[in-house]
Amino acid sequence: MDSTLLDDYDKEIRVRIGGKDFLVPDNNTLLRILQYLACEISYSRFCWNGDCHNCIFAYRAGALEKKALACRVKVAEGMEITHLPDGIHFN
Repeated sequence: MDSTLLDDYDKEIRVRIGGKDFLVPDNNTLLRILQYLACEISYSRFCWNGDCHNCIFAYRAGALEKKALACRVKVAEGMEITHLPDGIHFN
């Protein structure tokens, strides 16, 4: 599929954010997916390239909770986001 917001993708995958399941395009960073889901994003806070580190989020990978940059990490099937970056809110 084609979109100016998203990278090319072949299918939708399931991710869990804040206890809710969403079907989202694969092959895209979490920050773009949050934008796709129409989250309210404080654009002035984020550089979108990893330099500012303002988009640190937490996710569960098996029994472990990890932290990463939402502008760099691509979503994966079954990913469970446990903490969104400050400045990002669901509408």
